[in-house]
Amino acid sequence: MYLTRGSLLLKRFNELLGLIAQSGFIDHWWEALKRQLEREAREERRRGAAAAGAGAGAAAAPPADGDAQVLTLHHLQGAFALLGLGLAIAWVVFAVGQIARARQRLCGRLKLPGSRGHFGLLDSRFKEQPIRPTALAAAKTRARDQTSVLF
Repeated sequence: MYLTRGSLLLKRFNELLGLIAQSGFIDHWWEALKRQLEREAREERRRGAAAAGAGAGAAAAPPADGDAQVLTLHHLQGAFALLGLGLAIAWVVFAVGQIARARQRLCGRLKLPGSRGHFGLLDSRFKEQPIRPTALAAAKTRARDQTSVLF
């Protein structure tokens, strides 16, 4: 199910899988996996028997290479430090955003001259626009001036 029906690579992929199956690689890998699992099960049974034979009063043996190890806070210290650093950065970014938002709202309500948006960039809502009468407004003004002269 790695390739969808109609994919250009599907035919070649199926050919390669067929070659791998015919050459016996899949059977070889399966047998190797079974041998490895059997060997691990034998070692686990041996360890269990050795621990039971040592008695309940004996101290637990230190873990051998490849065995599971109990994680303590000492092992996780770096992860917690990284988490704390990330949280501190997130808090600072959040606070700066809230301050900028409050400043933008305040400047928008008071209509202060030269008010700017976030991080000093000019905000188009607060930018002073020159008054440019449109052609229609200019024509109306001329028509009104001409009529006032006549009367």
